Amino acid sequence: KPYVGCMVGPIRYILYITPGLAPSGQVTIGDDTFDYTYNVLADNKAGRTLAGFSTAAKAKMYECDGGCPMRQFMRYYDYYGEFDYANQLVLAAFNEEKTMFANGNADFSDVPLVVREQAIKKGIPYMNVYMYVLRELLTADAKCVPDCLDCSQRAM
Repeated sequence: KPYVGCMVGPIRYILYITPGLAPSGQVTIGDDTFDYTYNVLADNKAGRTLAGFSTAAKAKMYECDGGCPMRQFMRYYDYYGEFDYANQLVLAAFNEEKTMFANGNADFSDVPLVVREQAIKKGIPYMNVYMYVLRELLTADAKCVPDCLDCSQRAM
């Protein structure tokens, strides 16, 4: 079957847990059976995380060499007053807490789960991922060399 319910990756906060990969057991592939143990927090080797798109913003969009601070990022930093504003918003929704921004605060301490769920589901792509994608585009653009196809390959 195409979906087996495994939840693999840097999952620290989960609203809904579906049946999936147990902490230890056996898995059969073809005629072979393999024993395994897996701790989702300790055994994950992912180099990038959705939270990391926000928590790395200071280093990658404010203090970086060439083009920093990025003008587009500064609009958000100036408004929220935090480098990792997107991650703080999502964590506040997960933890049923208030944000402590300079502007645009949200209070998740007394709202229904469906409200927090939507803040998380939309906050991650609309805030964390958006700013990271924008950074990648601006960085690639800055590395491009006009009229030099071989030179511009480094930007991709």
